[in-house]
Amino acid sequence: MCHITLEEEIVVSPGAAAPTTGAAVVRFLDSVTAATTRAGYAETLARLTTVAGPRHPVAALTPEHYAAVMDRWQAAAAATWNRHLSALTSFTTWARRHDLLTTDPARRLERRRTARGDRSIPRPRLEPLFTDTTHALRERVLWRLLYDTAARAEEILALNVEDLDLEHRRAPVVAKGGAVEYVHWAAPAARLLPGLLAGRTSGPVFLADRRAPTSGPRVPAPADLCPITGRGRLSYPRAEFLFKAASARLDPHGRGWTLHQLRHSALRHLAQAGHTAPELRAKSRHQHLASLGRYVRRGDETPAAAEAAAGAQAVDEAAFGGLVEQYRRELQVHCYRMVGSFEESEDLVQETFLRAWRKRDSFQGRSTFRAWLYRIATNACLDFLDRHPRHPLPREDAQAVGTAPDEIRWLQPYPDRLLEPVAPGDAEPDAASVRKETIELAFLVAIQHLPARQRAVLILRDVLGWPAKETSLALGLSVAAVKSALQRARPTMKTYLPRRREEWAPSGPATAQERALLRRFMDAHERADTALFAELLREDVRMTMPPLPFWFSGREAVTGFAAHAFGPHSPLHRAHWRSVLTRANRQPAVAGYVRLPGEIEYRAQVLNVLRIEGGEIAEITAFEPRLFAAFDLPLTLSS
Repeated sequence: MCHITLEEEIVVSPGAAAPTTGAAVVRFLDSVTAATTRAGYAETLARLTTVAGPRHPVAALTPEHYAAVMDRWQAAAAATWNRHLSALTSFTTWARRHDLLTTDPARRLERRRTARGDRSIPRPRLEPLFTDTTHALRERVLWRLLYDTAARAEEILALNVEDLDLEHRRAPVVAKGGAVEYVHWAAPAARLLPGLLAGRTSGPVFLADRRAPTSGPRVPAPADLCPITGRGRLSYPRAEFLFKAASARLDPHGRGWTLHQLRHSALRHLAQAGHTAPELRAKSRHQHLASLGRYVRRGDETPAAAEAAAGAQAVDEAAFGGLVEQYRRELQVHCYRMVGSFEESEDLVQETFLRAWRKRDSFQGRSTFRAWLYRIATNACLDFLDRHPRHPLPREDAQAVGTAPDEIRWLQPYPDRLLEPVAPGDAEPDAASVRKETIELAFLVAIQHLPARQRAVLILRDVLGWPAKETSLALGLSVAAVKSALQRARPTMKTYLPRRREEWAPSGPATAQERALLRRFMDAHERADTALFAELLREDVRMTMPPLPFWFSGREAVTGFAAHAFGPHSPLHRAHWRSVLTRANRQPAVAGYVRLPGEIEYRAQVLNVLRIEGGEIAEITAFEPRLFAAFDLPLTLSS
């Protein structure tokens, strides 16, 4: 968060004792102007002072301290738990803003969900239901359609095969009151539907588990019967039972979720993303705007925007900090695309929040608060790039076969664990914001070749999907200039992106083949087995090592480097390796640790980010271990 100029800055003189927890708590509470908020925070932070000790350095606070604080309210209601957790989070944000904390001790604590039957489901918890192939195809298609369309379950279960417009991803449904309206779905459901239909041309889309009876009172109507299989239409109670059973293991309460919650969650997520009441009405086909009150306020304003309009005018530092903090991770992804460096993106988010505080009076609610922050972040990045101009450098000392990749020494990986909280589904308005193809290293490398403003235009227009007019307002350009910049940027991107990129697998859980390949990759390192290592590589594999200028192209060159690294003339000769799997930029990654002869610990050595194509490693980007902490990886491992 930003440093607020309305309060005295904390300055630690050289040689002075480190700020203590007790002193930091007092200073933080003094910064909270609202009496009721201050009193609530004081209760929580008094517990923190007791647990850690008033003289404990605030910089040394750990997740264990915070867990001990929250243990007091372990059996409390969700609202009570969340209130105390919010106090810790606000204090943490304030301390990090004043450079008293460099880590987030609250990172392991999660807000609790209420037990309301219509509560929305967090998007990260929904994703396994959509992607886990252990669930039947019928169920995955049904759940996807319910979420994508925000339709009532009865409407989707009533769909017939002959009604589907697969080309335009839509189908007619009979809404309340008898009106016929269209529902639309997104690409993932479109990919799954043909497999479910299996050549059927008529009858219910969703079929029951067994053949329908041919006599008696339970014989279905002809319209509810598949002429090929003899199975009837899947019933609502059966569909509800299956969804609750499948979701019980993901529900923190263990009860499982209802089909109605998919509709509720879809609308809630759209509202949180900044969609207005008329947009939600068009999506859900509610008859009256008033019925959308749980999601958005009247007057076309989302709850987030309404809260922001009021909060942006506040002078309470803690309140403003809480308002902008919820956008931290998605703004950091945006800044990361602009500059290509994880560490610099962290700094630029801080700069964004500082500018937002100083310019808070300029937010009048004419756009969403989120869009306003994105404009500030984009211009903060442009100013940074103007002050620190840099360009990919051509390599003139090519030692390997093939075209030498340009040097992008500032390139750093981005931890997948920090992408999950902002990973929306394809049906949501900002679905592209963290899709694999716009966060992978190949995209980051390519976009660094664009001039800064072309880069900003391409990200706002093609990645975030902003209209040309809104992009022009954000960048201070004419609409014509925005269109011209985009026309120049797209061919440049195509030049630098790898061939066959459109054939790469989408982001998702690792396949059995990929897991086996990664296991062999780790075995090759741990056994210093260059022959096994060579078997895993594609013939035209490439390896780079930012910020180092070295690069290798081709299986022979990459294997030769590995042989040298493991060989008798290498300082790593006879060293023992350990590997830990992780993920970066929606790609598999392996953290390598080395224990040299005579040492008792394995020390962080390298982070290899891999691009896998056709069951082979097509690219290795080897990074220094300086970002292990961001990946929640230790710097040492015990023997």
